[in-house]
Amino acid sequence: MKYFDSIREWQRIKNDYENSGLSVREYCKLKNISKSSFYRNVSALKEINSNTSIERLPDKITIYINGNKVEFDPTIDDITLSRVIKTCSKLR
Repeated sequence: MKYFDSIREWQRIKNDYENSGLSVREYCKLKNISKSSFYRNVSALKEINSNTSIERLPDKITIYINGNKVEFDPTIDDITLSRVIKTCSKLR
C-alpha cells in the first residue's frame, strides 16, 4: 500500500469509527484492527492533518509542511516519504 493510500485509508477508518457510535474497543474488534494500531495511526493523522497538505499529480507529489513546499518524484518510496514528512513536521 502506498503512503498516500495508507493515509486515505486511515482517514476513512477514522471517519467510519466516528460515525459508528461504538467504543474504540468495540470498533477495533468488529473491524479486526488492533487498538494500538488504531491509536497510533489516528494520532499520526492528527499530526499530518494539522501541519501538512498533500497534492498528488501524475508527474509529481507536492507536500506543504508548516508553510514549506517540497516536491517529489511520484516514484519515491514510502519509507523515505514518511521520514521526510515526520522530519519536516518537527521544523517550525
